[in-house]
Amino acid sequence: MTMTTHLTKTTPTTRARHRAGRGTRARRGATSASTREDVRDIANDIATATPTSRAHSLADCAYSTATTSATMRLRDRVVCALAATAIEAVVASGMDPAEGGFGREDEDFRGAESLLISLALEEAMKRNGDRREVRVRVGYALCAMTEDASEATAHAWLEIEGKVLDVCSPGMILCEAARRSGVDYDDRDAMTAQFGAEALLAAGYAPATKERPMRHRPLTVLNVAVPLGGSRGAREKTKPGYGLTLKPPPAGVRGAANAQKRVEFFQSQVLAAGVLGIEKFKDAAPPAARAAYERIVAARVETVRSREDRLERAIAPARP
Repeated sequence: MTMTTHLTKTTPTTRARHRAGRGTRARRGATSASTREDVRDIANDIATATPTSRAHSLADCAYSTATTSATMRLRDRVVCALAATAIEAVVASGMDPAEGGFGREDEDFRGAESLLISLALEEAMKRNGDRREVRVRVGYALCAMTEDASEATAHAWLEIEGKVLDVCSPGMILCEAARRSGVDYDDRDAMTAQFGAEALLAAGYAPATKERPMRHRPLTVLNVAVPLGGSRGAREKTKPGYGLTLKPPPAGVRGAANAQKRVEFFQSQVLAAGVLGIEKFKDAAPPAARAAYERIVAARVETVRSREDRLERAIAPARP
């Protein structure tokens, strides 16, 4: 299958991935034999992208980690490719969920980013011919806001045939920056040398420690956990949808009251309002967030079947 959209990344692996067929078209001009060898080498390289890798992007790791099953259905692989595109779009937008949301000027509205991206993925699946029932879930997530404190926030994700798809997590922007810089996120000294103490403080830097090995909620792609990065945190085994719940948090949890207000707003004013509610919600998003939405819904994953269908449509008018 081939991703026909143009994905903007800076890692060599991603440029190779595009040539391999999940990105733009394969390089032209090469012989068929050498091209096949290149594709095999590239595919093997991507397949070894582990969560602790600093040579692969978070999107590469998410795709490789989620598609390890040899018996995975093609349409699930398409979803994994769309999820990788969404991760790239979120990182490129710079809208880290840890920094607040949008939708209401008089309140902290964190959670809006995850809802917008979930809606984009739902639409992208439809445009790629996936007619399965997809549920947009709006609930709660426990987030590590600093090294010593956590709080509950509103959060949205998709549920596809009982499997969780969640591609937004606080801290993913800084974790990806560490990957691209070749720095271990959990190495405080290396991170400070690379980004500076003030920048880390502003970004909510929270490395994993021996006492608290899971500081950032991992992404989840079809019930496969994808750690954001860091040598210590990535070694921790977690359940699918770790940190996500539909149950309101206890009143004593930091941020619980505001999170419940946001969940009620998302459910009543966005999801329950149908197309008009969703369009109004999208219009309230800042330009970078809207651009991420459009990038995701525009993604097309071409399979052998879809390519055959396209060719059939192309030659149909010429038939007598």
